[in-house]
Amino acid sequence: MPDMGKMARRWASKETRHVSLTEVINLLVLKISMMIKHDRKEWVNWIPILIGEAGIGKSTILMKMADLLAKKTGQLWRTKMIHAATQGMEDNTGLPILKKVGDRDVAGWAAPDHIPGAVPWLDENGKSKGWTLGIIDELPTAPLLIQDQIRQLIDGCLPGSSMPVDPSCVYIATGNPPDPQYVTVNVMDLALEKRLKVYIVIPTTEELLLVWSQIMPDLFYQFLSMNTSVITELSPREWMGVAKDVQYLSEAGFSPQQAICEAADELAEKPDVLASLQKFVQFGNDPYYYPIRASKLLEAEDRVLADYLKLMKRWADDTKDGLLGATSNDLLRALRVVPSATLTNNKIAETAVYEVLNFFASVERTDMVKAVLEAVFETPLINGVTSRMRKSKHLAAMNATVDRVGVLRKQMSASPNS
Repeated sequence: MPDMGKMARRWASKETRHVSLTEVINLLVLKISMMIKHDRKEWVNWIPILIGEAGIGKSTILMKMADLLAKKTGQLWRTKMIHAATQGMEDNTGLPILKKVGDRDVAGWAAPDHIPGAVPWLDENGKSKGWTLGIIDELPTAPLLIQDQIRQLIDGCLPGSSMPVDPSCVYIATGNPPDPQYVTVNVMDLALEKRLKVYIVIPTTEELLLVWSQIMPDLFYQFLSMNTSVITELSPREWMGVAKDVQYLSEAGFSPQQAICEAADELAEKPDVLASLQKFVQFGNDPYYYPIRASKLLEAEDRVLADYLKLMKRWADDTKDGLLGATSNDLLRALRVVPSATLTNNKIAETAVYEVLNFFASVERTDMVKAVLEAVFETPLINGVTSRMRKSKHLAAMNATVDRVGVLRKQMSASPNS
């Protein structure tokens, strides 16, 4: 195994020195929001890197981090990602070019748009529009020449030139563990590794489900969300691989029961898990036996939404609280991870969330109403949803919940960063 120095030492002590995805993102949002108040020269040469297993959602959660930074700082943020293992920077950056400066052609260096910080994010007046979160994905797999160019980026210069990086670009990196069972890595340049603040990330079960709610095929996601105790039986990457294999066979016309045979080899040494999975799919495509995916709920228009509400009413009448709870939890996860831009002025999502809240209130699932409302408060849906609440006899009767939302809205409007 290549000597990964600091990262290898930190990974070796992961049982006592690790953070969850939520912990590291909350910490970094606070640090970065303070850091950017200082001159950029003070915070070059040092970037955070999240080290954790493949498939746990490092890159996914960082794509959401721009929304959190925007809320914290009151400024615009966007994400821009480069994959460190590619040769893109080596092939393009640093080549001599002629570029227009006013009405003159001036010799300069190529700065491809796909490199975060190479091209400033400007408004129509040529002024900085906001901040860029530059994500350097899978940094430990970068070839040595690319490592040298990444070091130049971290130090504030575009590779192959003396041109400065956009001063409104903040870098952060990800990587798989420095361990052959996870990934084949390149030897890390010591000068680059010294520029990395290493965070060993081990997600909680709820965090894995949060990430998987956006990317995992329905059948396996529903199974894992209803059987959380089996999640640790395979690695995140293995669960995703098996789930995709089963999805492809299902799309080819196999029944769920036939497609699930594709998982038999991976789960051969886990007979109890395989038996639970086979039992789970024995009901075929009958939606009565499966929680509703929030991704489908948030895009459900009138007729489909009405069908979902009828299904939940059947669950409530038949005391299938597990299915109601799993659907509620999935909605919570989706509200926490869907980008704000997707929910802004989204009347379909607003209607769906309101109708689900109204349903939960009508069947006296007060805990679900409160949990979903608190998640809605953190999204652009808050005004539209709460403005409808007083019109609902079920929600209006829940004075404590409605008053709680009113207090939170006042706090938001009074916040300087809101």
